[in-house]
Amino acid sequence: DFSLLEKNFLLGAAYGINEPFDGSLKNENILEAFLRCQLNDWIYLSPHVQILNNAFGQADNYFLTAFRTQINF
Repeated sequence: DFSLLEKNFLLGAAYGINEPFDGSLKNENILEAFLRCQLNDWIYLSPHVQILNNAFGQADNYFLTAFRTQINF
């Protein structure tokens, strides 16, 4: 019997600004969020999302997703 409502969850978020040495480039802004779910005593699942604004100092924007599995022995 498996129920997600009985499992431990962790929600996290971060925001950062990278200021380039080259004054002709823009500041890069990064926003990240994740949710970690403990499935049992040793397995965790965690989907992540990241938003990058002015990536690499250019006017490019990116939306990234990832899925992490952690196994503790």
